[in-house]
Amino acid sequence: MAQKNIVTVGFELNNDNVNYCEFNSDSSLLDFDIILFKPDIDEFVSHNDMFEGKPSLNDHMSFQLKDRIQHWRREIVESVDCGKTVVVFLSELTQVFIATGEKSFSGTGRNRQTTRHVESYDNYKIIPAELNVVKTQGQEIKLAPKNSELIASYWKEFSGESSYKVTIGDKVPL
Repeated sequence: MAQKNIVTVGFELNNDNVNYCEFNSDSSLLDFDIILFKPDIDEFVSHNDMFEGKPSLNDHMSFQLKDRIQHWRREIVESVDCGKTVVVFLSELTQVFIATGEKSFSGTGRNRQTTRHVESYDNYKIIPAELNVVKTQGQEIKLAPKNSELIASYWKEFSGESSYKVTIGDKVPL
């Protein structure tokens, strides 16, 4: 059996047989058989500017982050459509505000005010599915009898060393 071509995105493995791809690159995932992906956007987040208690990215970083997320989302969809194995490690939910590119103005002359419009964004936007994600943390879980086959063997073996940073509900809030 031929060796599988494996790549990690967003994190590195200490293995010479595994390729590494930076999150901030335009690489294609179609060259690989197995893709291990961690949606870590910390390199974009600056805690200098805050809005409603969350980091607010400047215009440049906002558009760069949105571009990267759209790129990887597209790559993940294409890889799955081509039969590749894609594993997304759900890292901690990182919520930020990004610029929409829209500005509004009020007043005239010296009293003119510019309002920069922002929207909520997070690292889970990279996943090509609508998810109901809640930021929380813990170590104990009870597997639901339905649809838990994929994680049951892992949890049986590694539950003592594992924790979670989010929960995912079955319905997207309106």
